Amino acid sequence: MQGQKIVRKTVSILFKVVLYLCLFFVVGYISYRVTLLVNGGKNSGSLHQNSTESGIVAARTDTVALNAIFGVDENTAQVESIVLEVFNTNTKNIDLITVPASTKVTMSQELYAKMAKANPNIPQIITLSDIGKYFEQEVAYEYATLVLNEFLNTDISFYSALLKKNFDQYFVESSDMYTFRNDVVAQLKSYTESSQYLEAMIKYYEQVQSNLKLAQRKTYIPNYLNANYDYIHTYLVKEEYTDGGYKLSSEQQNLLQSIMSYEDTYTSDKDVMSETLGQGSKEASIQILNGTNVSGLAAKYKTRLEEAGYTIGSIGNYTGESLESTKILVKEDGLGMDLENYFTSPVIETETIEGGYDILIILGNKDA
Repeated sequence: MQGQKIVRKTVSILFKVVLYLCLFFVVGYISYRVTLLVNGGKNSGSLHQNSTESGIVAARTDTVALNAIFGVDENTAQVESIVLEVFNTNTKNIDLITVPASTKVTMSQELYAKMAKANPNIPQIITLSDIGKYFEQEVAYEYATLVLNEFLNTDISFYSALLKKNFDQYFVESSDMYTFRNDVVAQLKSYTESSQYLEAMIKYYEQVQSNLKLAQRKTYIPNYLNANYDYIHTYLVKEEYTDGGYKLSSEQQNLLQSIMSYEDTYTSDKDVMSETLGQGSKEASIQILNGTNVSGLAAKYKTRLEEAGYTIGSIGNYTGESLESTKILVKEDGLGMDLENYFTSPVIETETIEGGYDILIILGNKDA
């Protein structure tokens, strides 16, 4: 009898131990999900959760949200793809701007000093895909965001880094530009309740490294539910070598600023920004005339514009009176607007141009 009591007591103790262990794991899992919801999520593969505690880049929930999305190699965590997602919570427009990972950027002295303080071996001219070589993964994408901010002349709200295999589950590449996969758009459009979007966002945060916590990101859900998924506009930006460095062209800087400030909801697939920017002039034939008394000015601007990708047919001296402001004469409305940033308050006029040129630039004293 005494032995049976001991057995029963032992079984009772074991049962309680097993019960406590089960409760421990259940409570632990619930705590994990709550922590995930409040603080961000876990990340799969070789990516680790990052927060704003590093102090390098502060994440924000802006009205016009700029999300730098990095697709990274699973083994090395090197950047392979970059998309800047622009979501305007007022118009509900979504723009996807592809920045090739092969883009070369010449950092300003100020930014270079900051980067070199973190790693003295980093070069001032850097290829975006190489940033991960100089910094630990936990902060590499924050430093990449700093470089993108300067290159694009933007103020990125937050970043998201995904393993390339996960990145490709959301994006597809076409004509060197990334856009959302059709099945992803269909899924997003199917959500009618905040709870559906939240569950999808929780799963997304289990894959992503981001400096914006899930608790902050979920404040966008009401806007995401009404996003303009029918007309997502895509763009490609590239560097150009000008003034001794790799920079974004003035034309593409104008493009980005137009996207950020556009106030209407897109109603077609048409690139509405072309109406704002005017027609590009890099395919146009251009003549430059020196309307000042400064020798060699036309040749100087010929070199500068050719380095920027424009076609200069000829240069010469203007036979009229000396000009104070540069004139840009174009054969049709909308042409030549991308040339404005190369001059000081130029005047653009539409006129018939002799010699078969599309654009005539007459340099003024303000640009001497």
